[in-house]
Amino acid sequence: MTHLPAHLQRMVLFALNCGARDDNVCKLQWAWERKVPELNRSVFVVPAAEFKGKRPHVLVLNDVAARIRSEKSRRNSRRKTNGLDAEASNPLI
Repeated sequence: MTHLPAHLQRMVLFALNCGARDDNVCKLQWAWERKVPELNRSVFVVPAAEFKGKRPHVLVLNDVAARIRSEKSRRNSRRKTNGLDAEASNPLI
């Protein structure tokens, strides 16, 4: 993967570690995130309209995918403190 730009490396690594298709990774939205406090983890519930099988799908984040999600969340937090609407302008991954 070293031949890919850094942002694409993160996308590929995220997809491989949560089992998502590239289309689902590219369209992933923060609004789909659901916290699972018992597991100290998040999942993303992809709506049926956005999933190939036309049914809701849960993406469970393993340690690697959760780390990538946390890194992106921290970058978005920095953007918000600078007056930018990070969730509207930034893709999830």
